[in-house]
Amino acid sequence: MIVIGLALFAFIAGDAWKVMQPHQAHDVGEVNGDALSAQEYQNLVEEYTEVVKLMRGVTALNDEQTNQVRDEVWRSYVNNKLIEKEAKALGLTVSAAEIQDILKAGVHPLLRQTPFQNPQTGNFDKDMLNKFLVEYAKMSESQMPAQYAEQYNNMYKYWSFIQKTLIESRLAVAQQLTEISRIMDHMAEELYDIMPADPQFQEDLRKAFRKKHIVIRRVWVMDKVEGRRQVFLNMRARSGQCVSMVEISQILSRICGSPMTPEQGSRSIVNGEFHTVHFVEDVSYQMLYGVARLTREQEKVSGDNYICRQEEDGRFFLCLSDGMGSGMEAFKESEIVVELLEQFMESGLSQETAARMVNSALLLKGREGMFSTVDICAVDLYTGICNFLKAGASSTFIKRDHWVESIASESLAAGLVQQLDFDTASRKLYHGDYLIMMTDGVLDALPAEREEETMKEIIMDVHEKEPKEMGRGILERVLGYSDYRARDDMTVVVAGLWKK
Repeated sequence: MIVIGLALFAFIAGDAWKVMQPHQAHDVGEVNGDALSAQEYQNLVEEYTEVVKLMRGVTALNDEQTNQVRDEVWRSYVNNKLIEKEAKALGLTVSAAEIQDILKAGVHPLLRQTPFQNPQTGNFDKDMLNKFLVEYAKMSESQMPAQYAEQYNNMYKYWSFIQKTLIESRLAVAQQLTEISRIMDHMAEELYDIMPADPQFQEDLRKAFRKKHIVIRRVWVMDKVEGRRQVFLNMRARSGQCVSMVEISQILSRICGSPMTPEQGSRSIVNGEFHTVHFVEDVSYQMLYGVARLTREQEKVSGDNYICRQEEDGRFFLCLSDGMGSGMEAFKESEIVVELLEQFMESGLSQETAARMVNSALLLKGREGMFSTVDICAVDLYTGICNFLKAGASSTFIKRDHWVESIASESLAAGLVQQLDFDTASRKLYHGDYLIMMTDGVLDALPAEREEETMKEIIMDVHEKEPKEMGRGILERVLGYSDYRARDDMTVVVAGLWKK
């Protein structure tokens, strides 16, 4: 792979963009309304070809290398145009002083790929660069051998390319930091405060618990944006008593007017020592899930990853990610996505904030061609409201009684562009509803242009009630459309919602 210059910004896979590939006679493509002419494209290809030849110490590239150069130039052009648009919208620029600071520091990876290296330290030498630029400015091609003139010209073209790329790199990093700043501002809005409980509420608690030989020393409450109460009780039992947490929960629920339960992992009894116990409003629903999956033919590892878990805030969180391609590389890409999402969601962030942080993390990591789909269903177990978020993901289906609804997506996968637009939707789920998520390998196995309609028919034809068996039934019927061959990784996640 070519890993210098514009290739550092070739994050975008060609088939992920609905733009024309370079092949037309006049304009080879269009990005954000700006057309790239055949001549401009050829100039970029020639510029990058000279850079690659110089770096590899060769005088010509073979056909495969030339095709690589053409692909990298086109993908890089698309990405840089997107960077220019976003930078302009944000008012971001790179000054000459910033470039001089980069040269003075001399640690940027691109500078280490230049010929201007101090032979004693092996580091970039700004003085060597300045000396070359002065000599080039004074150079008279007519008074020096053609071979030396050509070398100087190629060296100058290479340095111009590096300088241009440094500016693009600086803009890209500035955008990523701006996005992270925006995310952090949004995170601050999601924080909440813990405070002492209302005096009357505390008095009511003390009176009620005194009858059960419980001494309440302190009471704190924490009300989140959703309005769900959380109560912290610092308490002990009197006269050698031991009181079960079930009894305490019943008293607290009666006073709060809503079902309260100890946080998972709390103490089961209250004894003679003061302890603080965290109570949360109990959820109204519960979810059970199951997964059915197949690995692509001739691959040992699936490129799909998933997470299903209940968070402390009463959300049941399902995430499915499909890494680019298949095999171990795809597995690693999607694994990073689901692990980061799990950590961010566990911290209490909304799914959109978590997904934006994952997107920025993939871009900052800067791994070429690294992107994965993001498919999130976050079910509020208090209300049954399900929030969907998709980035490049396949449709999700809701099964209820005798009908099936699909939630589709047309957005790009995470890790492609800085300000990623997610497809979002919300639906109210009821007792007995099923959520059915799947990767594109499942839908792609169905008849073209009728994938969703065929999948709805398949889902209605599956009568199993247990989520895992329902997923298996769906996958078995899908394989019937592809001669029982898995031409891509296939994963189906089914989750059912029931009243507690």
